[in-house]
Amino acid sequence: MKTIIITGAASGLGKSISEEFDKKKCNLVLCDRNLIDIKKYKNQVLFFKIDLTDEKQIKKLFDETLKKFKKIDIVINNAGITDKKHFSEFSSKEIDNIMDVNFKAVTISTNLAYKHMKKGVIATISSLGGIVSLKNYSAYSASKHAVEGYLKSVRKEMDKKIKIIIFRPFRLDTNLNKKSKIKSPSKHRLDPKIYAEYVVATINRQILKSSYYFLRNWVIWIGKIIF
Repeated sequence: MKTIIITGAASGLGKSISEEFDKKKCNLVLCDRNLIDIKKYKNQVLFFKIDLTDEKQIKKLFDETLKKFKKIDIVINNAGITDKKHFSEFSSKEIDNIMDVNFKAVTISTNLAYKHMKKGVIATISSLGGIVSLKNYSAYSASKHAVEGYLKSVRKEMDKKIKIIIFRPFRLDTNLNKKSKIKSPSKHRLDPKIYAEYVVATINRQILKSSYYFLRNWVIWIGKIIF
C-alpha cells in the first residue's frame, strides 16, 4: 500500500487530490496550516498541522510519516500562497513569505524525499505563471519560476527510480487569491476536482486517462472563456 504526503490538503486542489487518492487503497499524510476533518476519509490518514516556513516542522513531517508507515512512495508539494497586486505594493516580508512557502518549502521537501525514498514520485504543483510572467502576480510568478528552474535541474540529478513531475494549472476555482485586492474573472476558473483527476492519473502513470483529462480540462477552460 502506497504512502502519500500531500501539503496544502485542507482546501482547493490539495483537498481534491486527497479525495481522489482516497478512492484507492493508500496511506494518506495530509498537511496544512488549517485543520482537516479526517473522519470522512476511507483510508488511514495521518494529519499534520504545519507551517511550511519552518524547516524543522517539515523534517518532523517526514520523520513521523516514516515512523508510522515505514516508507514514503509519493510526495505532492501542493501548498502555495499568493497575492494579486501591483509589484510596488509588495513589502520585503510579503515577498519572503511567498518565496518561503512556494519555493523554499519545495526544495526542503524534495531533498528530504530524496533521502528517504527508494523509488516513487515527487510531484509539485507549479503554475502557468512559472512559465509565463503574469500581470499583478510578480512575487507569485517569481516563486514559481524559481520552482521550475530548481526542479528541472533536480530532474537531471535525481535517481532514475524517483520521478519528478511538475503540474501547471491555471485559474482553478480555489481560495488562493480570493482575498487579493485585484480580482480575477470567476467564470474562467476550472473546478479543482477535475484537475485533480488529471494529477492522480498522471502520478499513477495511467497514460490514456492522463491524456484524456489534460485535453478535457483545456477544452472546458477555453469554453469558459469563449462562452
